[in-house]
This record gives sequence, structure tokens and C-alpha cells, in this order.
Amino acid sequence: MNNKFEWNNFKDIALNIKAQDFFETDTSSSGLIEAWKRSFVSRLYYSCFHNCVEIAEKVTLYKNL
Repeated sequence: MNNKFEWNNFKDIALNIKAQDFFETDTSSSGLIEAWKRSFVSRLYYSCFHNCVEIAEKVTLYKNL
């Protein structure tokens, strides 16, 4: 079993939020819509950030820095 967390899962969650139109519904309160938008952005941010960290670690190892 692979115990390594895949940060791309956060990207998938964010894209699912967008696909389900969780922050585009008229029946939701403005606070709930704001929460969905913040969750969407934070999931994408953490996915990108941790993918960049993994790339930087690989480059560092490759360059022997």
C-alpha cells in the first residue's frame, strides 16, 4: 500500500466543486457560496504548491545542491 499522499487529489476535489456548480447556485446563502469559493481556491493552491515543492526537490537532488 502506498502511503504517499497525492496532492493532485486536491486539484480533483476543486474541479469537482466547479463541475457541481456548488458556488453558482441561487438557492445557497452568500456565506455558503463564499465558503465553497474559498475551498475551491485553497484546494487548487495547495495542489499547485505541493507539486512545485516535489519538482524543486527533484531538481535539487538532480543538481546535487
